[in-house]
Amino acid sequence: MFNFELWKFIHNSKLKTKNNLKVRNLKTKKPPALFYNKCKGLLCGEYLKLEKKTKDTWYYVVVQNPETSSEQFMGYTDKETNATFIPCFKSKKIGQQCFLLMPKDIMNDKYEVQAIIKEDLIILAEKQSYEIFLLDDKGKILEQIS
Repeated sequence: MFNFELWKFIHNSKLKTKNNLKVRNLKTKKPPALFYNKCKGLLCGEYLKLEKKTKDTWYYVVVQNPETSSEQFMGYTDKETNATFIPCFKSKKIGQQCFLLMPKDIMNDKYEVQAIIKEDLIILAEKQSYEIFLLDDKGKILEQIS
């Protein structure tokens, strides 16, 4: 997952660069040895510790009509309990798999699975009196977030 704080820290540092990214070891203030991963290409020395300190938890939700004036999270009402909820997922892939099973209006609306910080999702859901449930790829409820 892309870590914005790590990216901001790297790009705002006035340090030596390699492949247009600025890097350093946080303890010694010297450039560390670099090694690359598949996702964003950069993992280095003490940045792993910085990344672990990030407290934001990210979830993925289905957004109906993204980037339009009628953009909203896709929510549902349970017919048995009349509970209104927003489904969320641990990864984009899980969200896309579950989305295929969800009832939706694909003729009139567009849908996209997008990431959101847990605290922001909770605030937005509470304003609209929605609960949040973490689902798996088959639509099974794993836990209640709020």
